Amino acid sequence: MHPASRLAIVGCKGASHQPRTALGARRGFWHGWLTHTHSLTARIKSKSKHFKVRVLYEGMDDLTSAERLLLRASGPWRAREVVLLADGHPVVWARTIVAAKGLRGPWFFLRGLGSKPLGTRLFSDPLIARSQFVFMQRYSLSKKGLARAANLVDWGPHPARIARLKRRSVPALLTEVLLPALTHLSE
Repeated sequence: MHPASRLAIVGCKGASHQPRTALGARRGFWHGWLTHTHSLTARIKSKSKHFKVRVLYEGMDDLTSAERLLLRASGPWRAREVVLLADGHPVVWARTIVAAKGLRGPWFFLRGLGSKPLGTRLFSDPLIARSQFVFMQRYSLSKKGLARAANLVDWGPHPARIARLKRRSVPALLTEVLLPALTHLSE
């Protein structure tokens, strides 16, 4: 079964492998960011004067129903939630999930990542494979995620993309939610 179909089954409306057209007047703008196949971090850095990664949470966490469906692996799970800031504005909220045992193995570098961007590693490490994106036109942060975002991010919904990652056969999941302030970056 296609990952987007699995997400639709658990009630994630709008899950697909193609961004939908219902993203409003700036559809072309959002579509360009969602389907960007290289590092969002590098693209944001190139379009802003000041770039920063603010770590919101790093620690053990439960999976959402969508994450459980896409990962299909045993936990416990470690989560890292960050906001990418461009010129002081939050432009992307991201969440990375990996099995805790993977931090002692192939995903060891996630333990000491801190405020360094994960995107840099994802696109420079030949051992990391990424699935096709699953796109969601209306992704809302969980109450827990929203509380961690400490007034930097609103509830949503916002356009998002999710990718399943693998490094030496150990899966991880990356969710990137595009925030409204992203529209302030020049194209």
